[in-house]
Amino acid sequence: KGREAFIGRKESELGKPEKSDVRHVFARPSQLIAFFLVSSIVLLLDSQLLLFVCMIPGSNHDPSPPRLIYWELTTGCNLRCTQCATDSADLLTPGDLNYAESCCVIDQLAEYAPLSLVLSGGEPLRRRDLFALAQHARNHHIDVTLVTNGTLIDEPMAARIQAVAFDRVAVTLDGADAATHDGFRGQPGAFRAATHGLRLLHQCGVT
Repeated sequence: KGREAFIGRKESELGKPEKSDVRHVFARPSQLIAFFLVSSIVLLLDSQLLLFVCMIPGSNHDPSPPRLIYWELTTGCNLRCTQCATDSADLLTPGDLNYAESCCVIDQLAEYAPLSLVLSGGEPLRRRDLFALAQHARNHHIDVTLVTNGTLIDEPMAARIQAVAFDRVAVTLDGADAATHDGFRGQPGAFRAATHGLRLLHQCGVT
């Protein structure tokens, strides 16, 4: 009988191996298995060594700095989106960092500037210190993007957003009509409020 190939067929049934064929390099299944085992061990040791080197104080090995960071400022939100990955609550949650703690995070991120910081939630407009935090980040030469559901944007709020001069503002929509959007957001009128907020932002020159 011909030798069984590693996929369970006879070599005679598989045809003559080409140079690019794995059977040309590994005549027996045991050789292929041994190769993968050795390769896995080498990769594991290499990754552990890299981790060890990165943890050594003063190590010259500096991994690539972050360029884009998403920060959920709060899980507090006024909507109940069916697809939301956060455990949203009506009010700000105890786990939210306070203003001083949040500024400390921004100060640490500034060491990697320039970078882009995306402020989201929950609903970030629920935080009264949102604009102060955004300005603190911009003072550190960090690009700041605001992601909001748009329902809390009235004329005074649009003016405040414009004053901070966010680099980008994104209003999230889950459909092209109220029935679709409101169905996802769990609140009738959410589509109307969001599109109204978009119009107010546009009137203020916010993009």
